[in-house]
This record gives sequence, structure tokens and C-alpha cells, in this order.
Amino acid sequence: MTTLLYVRGEGGQPLPTSDLQSSVRRRSGNQSIRLVARPVDHGQEVEPFVGSAAVAALVEIPRKRDDALVVVRALVTELKRQFDEVSVVRRREGKPEPAPIACRSEELGLALESDRCCLRIAGVMRAYRAEDVEVIFYEPRSVEGRVVTGYLSRFDVVAETESAAMVQLRDALSPEGRLGKVGRLEVTDMPTGVDPRVDERVGDRWHR
Repeated sequence: MTTLLYVRGEGGQPLPTSDLQSSVRRRSGNQSIRLVARPVDHGQEVEPFVGSAAVAALVEIPRKRDDALVVVRALVTELKRQFDEVSVVRRREGKPEPAPIACRSEELGLALESDRCCLRIAGVMRAYRAEDVEVIFYEPRSVEGRVVTGYLSRFDVVAETESAAMVQLRDALSPEGRLGKVGRLEVTDMPTGVDPRVDERVGDRWHR
């Protein structure tokens, strides 16, 4: 009986397969990756292949297992950018999914040794860089002899999802002003072990 392995994202909008495939190839460094994606309720399921070989089969081959896990982790990371919840499922074809259990990304190798599992990825923190953040003061202020209503800034935010990053931005700004808009919020690479935080990098573009 064939073993299946796929990654499911829930709580977001499905990504174009070609865009997702390009991102996973870039992140993993493997240009032979091929993805088969299908929509599901409130999300998307993606089955990864390397060339013509299913990653489900590669994780069972000791000398190819590490490379297969790189593909799975890269796919998890890219789906985490778009969806609130991501799960890795391994099961026999025709059999139902088992009950989900929490699993950290770094624990995937050990967890996937089971031929029947549904691993809900927990604690995947990403670094977001917010550019052109407009901060609007609650009251106009005098700065260097000028009365200004706010400023433009940059922030680095560590959070699990983009929506959580926006909440952190709003919370960080509340003592002095409110969030007007964010020009761009994009994922950046984050060093291991970084705690959730908001780091403000104030720009010099004040506005009336």
C-alpha cells in the first residue's frame, strides 16, 4: 500500500503552485523539486516530489532521508508565511488521517519515522521586516522646532504569522501614537533562538 506525505496549510489563501514551487526550490537549494497542490476547505494541501520520486518514499531511504527533510521543512516554512496553521501528514493511501499532534519543525525527522502521523507544526517563528511604517501621534508634537503629526519608521518584528506581526506593531506604537499604514511587510531570515519582540528603527522623515 502506498504511503502518502503532504503538507497542509489552513487559515489563509492558496498560493499559486508555480510561485510556491519557486520559493521552496530557492529555500532548499534543490531545483528538482516539484509540487502538486490541491485546494481544501480554508486552505491548501501540497505533495512534494524530487524529480519523479515522491518525498514520501525518500524519507524511507536512509541515505536520502536528510535531503527529503530539507524539502519538507522548506515547504513548511513557505506555507507558514501564508497560513495560520500548517500540518505535515503521513499516512497509508486509503486510510484516514490520525488525530493531529503538536510538533516543532526541528522535531520533524524523529516524528516522521512513524508511517501514520498528522503533525501540527507549532512554534515556527519568523522575522518580519516592516518598511515605511507610518506612526501618527495622538497629539501634534514639537520636534526640532517644527510641529509634526507623526513620522515614518522601520520595524523588525518576530511572530508566527503576518497577522500576529501586525498586532505586535500596533501594541508597540500605542504609548505614543497609532499605526497609520505599513508600506511593506516581508519575511526575512531569523537567527535561531531569537525571542519574540519588536525592534523599532526610527527613520528621519517627519511629516506635518
